[in-house]
Amino acid sequence: MHYQIDIFASETADESEWILTGWASTSEDVIWSGHIEVDGKYSGPLSCGWPRPDVLEVFSSQCWSEHVGIRAQVFLPHGLPSGDHELALVFANRKGVELGLVKHQFTTTRDLAAVVPAVTKPQVDERHPQAGYLELLEKTLLGLPYAQGMESLAREEGRDWPSHAHSMIGRTRMHHLRACTETALVEKVPGDFIETGVWRGGACIMMRGVLHAYGDTSRKVWVADSFQGLPRPNEKVYPADSGDTLFACTELAIPLQQVKQNFAHYGLLDGQVQFLEGWFSQTLPGAEISNIAVLRLDGDMYESTMDALIHLYPKLSPGGFCIIDDYGTIPACRQAVRDYRAAHGIQEPVSMIDWGGAFWRKKGDGLTFSHAPAAAPLPVRAGEDIPNSSRQTTVAPPTSSDWLTLVSPALADPRLFRHDSVWTEHIPFAFWLVEHLRPRTVVELGLHTGGAYCAFCQAVEMSGLDTRCHGVGEDATALQNLRAHHDPRYAGFSKLVQCRFSEALVQFEDGSIDLLHLDGAHLYEHVKADFESWLPKMSARGMVLLHGTHVRAHGSGVLRFWEEVKDRYASFEFHHGSGLGVLAVGGDIPQMVLQTLFAPGERLGAVRRLFSTLGARLTLLQTSDRVRDYDRTVADLKSKKLQLEAQQSLFQKSFAELAERFETTREHAPAPQYEPTPPRKALPADTTLRGAARDFWNHLRYQCLAAVPWLQGSSRQARYAMIESSGLFDTDFYKSQLPPGIAVKAPVLHYLLIGWRCGLSPHPHFDAPWYAHTYQEQLKGREPLVDFLEKGWKKNRRPNPSFDPKWYRDTYMAKGDKETQPFRHYLETGMAQGFKPSATAL
Repeated sequence: MHYQIDIFASETADESEWILTGWASTSEDVIWSGHIEVDGKYSGPLSCGWPRPDVLEVFSSQCWSEHVGIRAQVFLPHGLPSGDHELALVFANRKGVELGLVKHQFTTTRDLAAVVPAVTKPQVDERHPQAGYLELLEKTLLGLPYAQGMESLAREEGRDWPSHAHSMIGRTRMHHLRACTETALVEKVPGDFIETGVWRGGACIMMRGVLHAYGDTSRKVWVADSFQGLPRPNEKVYPADSGDTLFACTELAIPLQQVKQNFAHYGLLDGQVQFLEGWFSQTLPGAEISNIAVLRLDGDMYESTMDALIHLYPKLSPGGFCIIDDYGTIPACRQAVRDYRAAHGIQEPVSMIDWGGAFWRKKGDGLTFSHAPAAAPLPVRAGEDIPNSSRQTTVAPPTSSDWLTLVSPALADPRLFRHDSVWTEHIPFAFWLVEHLRPRTVVELGLHTGGAYCAFCQAVEMSGLDTRCHGVGEDATALQNLRAHHDPRYAGFSKLVQCRFSEALVQFEDGSIDLLHLDGAHLYEHVKADFESWLPKMSARGMVLLHGTHVRAHGSGVLRFWEEVKDRYASFEFHHGSGLGVLAVGGDIPQMVLQTLFAPGERLGAVRRLFSTLGARLTLLQTSDRVRDYDRTVADLKSKKLQLEAQQSLFQKSFAELAERFETTREHAPAPQYEPTPPRKALPADTTLRGAARDFWNHLRYQCLAAVPWLQGSSRQARYAMIESSGLFDTDFYKSQLPPGIAVKAPVLHYLLIGWRCGLSPHPHFDAPWYAHTYQEQLKGREPLVDFLEKGWKKNRRPNPSFDPKWYRDTYMAKGDKETQPFRHYLETGMAQGFKPSATAL
């Protein structure tokens, strides 16, 4: 595959910001990403790329159909010395495969220490009683509940003009708008809310919804638009708008009455909503607005943006937010902002919200500025102790350089080599933690599919650390599958070990491990034993991760152990991705880690939301990759279907000809001169053969069903994860039951789709056909193993005829222990100790 990257246009905002645009030649549609380097040092993530139709419109003279557009905003490092420097854009696809490199020489003539984004960023109050309502309002306005596949990804990032949603700005900008309005209310910034250029009114509805949720009846939401689309460009007065064709887009002309109806649909059309109908130059000068707390500009053009700034920005209160929707995407809009800021000496730096939107906060009394990323900050209270810690460590306030690199590592693109890992949503946090903890030794117990471990390895590689990684697992097959991806990339500093966790202890000295990830067996006894036996190995910088703290089904003991141990150390818990507990067991944890994860304060919810959102985006990217694969699979299946139909037609024709010849021959044949042999009775084997044939075709049917995207929903994924982590699925045993010639890549999925219906059992000691027959009234057609894991074992249902769970619990298990599965206890402990499965067993 050939890639060609070229930067053919660049513009400078000031000496701290660069906007680079260009194109890349590729033989397939690629959404680009990567990272930025300044003078050979990592300087943040790179996110760029347009869908192809936009590329042709923007760069019609330079691009053809195989080109993908590039736009990147680069903030130069804080404190960069004056002189000559080299900027490198390292491009990669979603899977982290590097595709090309572009270098750009530039010169700085002054110190960049004073050119910094603002720390005073907006915050959402996730503990507000109406937070759930506002969350739902966000998603509904963007049409996210109804979007699927690539449409959902485009809606999340605000990269399309949706046919049904009430806003096109994307989840990040919508959530940021909500944060601005909530912050303005909480901090009592005086003034109303206004948007210029409202389309279907979604952003204004969001602002009105915040007022409703907070019970504020004193402010108004101003809705300013022509309600007939954009004006034709006045090229003589505003040459920056030359060639603009947005006025011809009828999709942007939404009538006033329709916008009012949209407000009414949400029950938010009342006297607090004021409409300004007409061109901005005519309506804004006389608008009866005294003060503005949130000013959102979405006029696209230079003229529209400048009109709004001239007439409204002087009314923006100190502490108010000025939001520019198209700052990163439309050069004319960006130029208007720069010209106005320069003319009025506005020094508050511009911060990017996402790939398109930007904002700044008007400076006033009590507002301070320092270096920060574009995302919402994660503030701490300076000088306070970490709660629940036996080691009294003081958390210092974040410095400028700390904020610059706070979230950059988490935005890097992972090499996602497995689609079924439940750990995917924690990869951004793994990247961030490795960058800021900078561990010398990383150990993971329980490799599973390897998604988590390879994320740690990639983070070590990206950060350029001299770190040794060790992955310990017992499943030889899983390790063999993992090596194909792991060894070519990480074998230089990482080692995979097949042994019991207890056997691996001797390979590590006490106090030598900085980061330990526990993700082995999830029974309470095992989790506790692993933690206590490995704790002496932890260093003064030691941190322990416990995965599965939010798993409550089928007797998982991680949650129980987490509740016991979280108060002994400084602790933090992520609720997404089955839950991830973070423990600071050492007394010398880096300040950035302490102030981000363990400092007291009500805003730590922002940390959870940040990494949850980044993790969810990876899930969306995986989904879009799968959809693309499914599309190809469906096309192949359709082609095979046509071939089979053609063969069937040919066979039917041949059969008809043979039948006709047979009838003709029989009619003219002489009468037999012997007694015909009486027909034989059907052999009993016929039934068996018919059943085998039926099962064979069922297994072939699985090959088709396994590739159908709508069968991979969250419910089936949850059941898949439940079975995979239950310890009651023996892959080798299951495959041994398959008919000759049938091979499956995902045995658990095969079992869920087809296997259990064909009478296959997932484990030598779990008799699925017997269980389904014995408890058929309770199952009502459901799959046996999931029923047993969810509720069957709690109701003392037997997994096979020989095991009596009630008798076993009463005989061998601790009195009052209702969380441990008797059957799993028997398989993992009792069988080895010679415990009987029932009272009648020999």
